[in-house]
Amino acid sequence: MIDFEIHDMTTELYKDNFGRTVSLEETEQGIRIDLQDLAPDFEYERCLTVNRAELLANVLNVPESEVFSILVEMLKGRADCFDMFSEWLSENNISAEYYSG
Repeated sequence: MIDFEIHDMTTELYKDNFGRTVSLEETEQGIRIDLQDLAPDFEYERCLTVNRAELLANVLNVPESEVFSILVEMLKGRADCFDMFSEWLSENNISAEYYSG
């Protein structure tokens, strides 16, 4: 039996000079995308968490081990990456936990 440890991975997908940052994180619990708008007079955060990475793998038609890197390729550098991912999940009938505050 092979004993291995799962390492959490986080990648910054987008960042601008106005305080917006979007990151993608892979953990043992699933895939999470975070959007933060942190301006001097305004703070806003949204996040989506998909707890079943196998659903993403099925839609992407890749092994589960490749989901994170495929999502990074798909979303990196786009100012609208959070909304794009949210819409893609809806189009593919994948549920996610949503937080906004």
